[in-house]
Amino acid sequence: MKFLKLILIALLLASVAANVFLAIRLRGTYERYLIRSVWPAQSPASNETIDGTGSPTILLLGDSRLADWKFDRIQQGRIVNDGIRGGTTAEVLANTSEALKKYHPDVVVIESGINDLLLLGLRTDLKQQVVQTVLSNLDAIVSESHAAGAKVLLLTIWPPTTPSLMRRLVWSPTVTAALESLNDSLVKMNNPEKGISVVNILNDSSLKVKYRDTLHLEPETYRDLTPRLESLIQSLTSNSPRIETSAPVIKK
Repeated sequence: MKFLKLILIALLLASVAANVFLAIRLRGTYERYLIRSVWPAQSPASNETIDGTGSPTILLLGDSRLADWKFDRIQQGRIVNDGIRGGTTAEVLANTSEALKKYHPDVVVIESGINDLLLLGLRTDLKQQVVQTVLSNLDAIVSESHAAGAKVLLLTIWPPTTPSLMRRLVWSPTVTAALESLNDSLVKMNNPEKGISVVNILNDSSLKVKYRDTLHLEPETYRDLTPRLESLIQSLTSNSPRIETSAPVIKK
């Protein structure tokens, strides 16, 4: 009997050791994937495009958070959703020039950055490099869009909700801290005179933001956000000061 217990204990320890080893291997694989995405040698094209014929055209550039926004028209014109699922700011930037040439948008709406920051759940030591990379890439996307003659609505990076149990295995408070730092810095890109507005579209006490997972919003939240986006675009294209009342421009 004692010998049998020893065997069972040995098997249990071996199982635990195997699971720990597998978890470490998976974390390492995920880390390498994130590093390649944040600083890619080459970037994939977007995985979702809509025929952008018609005028005016509003182009959405960003990650899955924008790709999940399901609508093709608003009062101001036609929506072209070129969001890249899982895309980092580097991958969105790599797609920007092609999208601008293809659709010739009147307005470009940008929201990206959370996928870059996920790397900090594994590598907190890379905080400064990741933050600077995101800022540089977003600045380049804004500059390219402005140079193409489009008005620009840069949405601040949407915060995550409480991480799920599985997400906590690859999470760190550094992700949220870096996000807040980035959003504070984005205000420097705000330039209404040039048609560039930086806006926190989620900043409204009447808005109930609901998440379907750690990073992504529920469809009903998008429905509530659509009239808000319409108001912002109308304010941007009409050079109206109402953009500060419907969803405040970020201020330090």
